[in-house]
Amino acid sequence: MNYHLTFFFLLFLTSLASFSQESEQQARKHLMDLVNERKERFDEFNKAIETRSGIFGNQTKKDLKAANEVLRDIVKTDNRIIFELQRLLEHKSYEKTAETYVDRTNTAKLESYLTAIGNLNKKNKELVLKNKDLSRQMERSSVIFWIIIILAFALITYLVIRLRKAKRSSLN
Repeated sequence: MNYHLTFFFLLFLTSLASFSQESEQQARKHLMDLVNERKERFDEFNKAIETRSGIFGNQTKKDLKAANEVLRDIVKTDNRIIFELQRLLEHKSYEKTAETYVDRTNTAKLESYLTAIGNLNKKNKELVLKNKDLSRQMERSSVIFWIIIILAFALITYLVIRLRKAKRSSLN
């Protein structure tokens, strides 16, 4: 059950990562557009500051109001840029957290695999030693078996010879 949940979580993170790459690229493009927009507004502000439509080349209230409006637009654009940067940072933070979780999960799995491999190697060594002991016992049993067969054959031969001698001596 736990493996299923982990699998689905990793699948979700993978799909989220591919989606987040696309959205991150879009967010960067949007951020660059905002920076370009700010640059254009700042150029407008410079033009508005240089505008002097008053008598003797002075700025009028209208000129100052126009410059202030452009400044307000610059501030609004700056606020949107800051918002986008915060959003990107939060996204990066989330990705880092997800990567950390995946790394921890993978590390835990790796440690459990290493433990299992160690246990299996230990068990394998024990079984190899047990197999060698059984092979030695089998060789001893085989030698004893052949000794018994040879002794039985010798005993039977001895008895057959003795019976024949006994039959001959009783016939004579």
